[in-house]
Amino acid sequence: RATNLVCEGELAQIYERGNHELGEEQYLEIINGKTAELCAISTQMGALYAGADESIVQAMDEYGRALGVAFQITDDLLDLLGDEEQMGKSLGSDLQKEKLTLPLIRLLDQCSPEDRATLQEILSQPDPNTRQRLTQYIKNSDAIDYAGNRAREFAKQARDALQNCPASPARQILEELTEFAIQRTI
Repeated sequence: RATNLVCEGELAQIYERGNHELGEEQYLEIINGKTAELCAISTQMGALYAGADESIVQAMDEYGRALGVAFQITDDLLDLLGDEEQMGKSLGSDLQKEKLTLPLIRLLDQCSPEDRATLQEILSQPDPNTRQRLTQYIKNSDAIDYAGNRAREFAKQARDALQNCPASPARQILEELTEFAIQRTI
């Protein structure tokens, strides 16, 4: 089941490439079917293998889903604004693949019709300078703060799900993992 959902999420993202009308709700559906599903099945399986009761398995499902969304939003921010040298990998791959992520969705929602047309043109013709060309538009918007706040909201949901689990070293590690997911450096 999980494999099918992850594949469906990936296919949905591929299908939506270049769709500049993609909204936040659709974006969240896509990452819920990909990253969140993958995290949820991982945390559920850990609980099942540990012999946890059903309430803990359910808490781990909720935790994993919220963690996955928080992680993906942060990853999208890093792909857009991160430092390649510091990250140790190439960035801007979402732009090159014409994947609309939450910061860009917010940017397109908040800008003037003229800027929107310019941004759509930039996004439709990705090149190695696309990240640079978007920088001023992004800095003049609340897109980064908005996406960061949404990531923190999902991280809080993940931490809240852990409240259903007894205090333990494992829970402490999951709490630290939640912080790591959203504190990675832009």
